[in-house]
Amino acid sequence: MIDSAPVETAAFARSQSAKASIPEAAYGYCAAKKRHFFGFRLHLLISDRGAILDFVLSPADVAERAVAEHLLSAWAGYAVLGDNGFSGRWLASLFGRHGGRLWFGPRPSSVPQSKAEARLRRFHRGKRALVETVFAMLADQFTAETTRARSLLGLKTRLVAKLLAYNVSLLLNEILGRPTLAMKSLYM
Repeated sequence: MIDSAPVETAAFARSQSAKASIPEAAYGYCAAKKRHFFGFRLHLLISDRGAILDFVLSPADVAERAVAEHLLSAWAGYAVLGDNGFSGRWLASLFGRHGGRLWFGPRPSSVPQSKAEARLRRFHRGKRALVETVFAMLADQFTAETTRARSLLGLKTRLVAKLLAYNVSLLLNEILGRPTLAMKSLYM
């Protein structure tokens, strides 16, 4: 599964002074949270068990579809589920030429035409819930969305450490026979 989330490097009010320390950062808009932010966008490729397989960090003003082409090229031959930000026949056919398959859900405003399509929508919503859970855990428990780094190297270092800690926690839970996403109780 593929999705993205904002990584804020400075509060919006401080963005002008923060631009001097991290000139690669940009202004972006997160439609899911209905807010503008200054920083980067973290694009994750997540397995069906919740493990982070790959990631790309892009400036906040770069579209999801532009990054998806780069991210998905490394995973040709796999089936990837994306949200509506990754929808489009062009991206699906591009990924398909490399041997992969990109699935994305229909627009929520469209009405299911059959029972099979309604079941497919429920399946898609269930998988999307896993992606949103991973991003919520990264934001709440690992504070990945607000790094407050003062340089690009500092941002990358903090972000990689947080993603690694997430994957190690996932692995520890699996080894201990616990629910894989029960990370908060793992270190309390």
